[in-house]
Amino acid sequence: MNKESWRVDSCTSSNLSKVSEYFGSEKQLLKLVEELDELKEAIINFTDGKDTKEHVIEEIADVENLLYQITDLWDCSNFLNIVKDYKAARTVWRLSEGTKYTD
Repeated sequence: MNKESWRVDSCTSSNLSKVSEYFGSEKQLLKLVEELDELKEAIINFTDGKDTKEHVIEEIADVENLLYQITDLWDCSNFLNIVKDYKAARTVWRLSEGTKYTD
């Protein structure tokens, strides 16, 4: 399938669940590490003017898809949302206190 014929809506959560079930947690975790490295390189190259925003976005999509798969496999979306909310609230609190942002 070439990029021109690929439809954005063809990669649904159902499809991602099928992929994650087929490959399993361990393989998808290793794939996530690979995709995170590709995202890191794309970001570095973008900030150096050697890559495009579009490539960074493509790498973000790869990482998001794999994060979805791991979350699905581990059945941890509720806990993940709690942690995300906590971290966002903590950052806002730190900003309001004038505390240096560290994570």
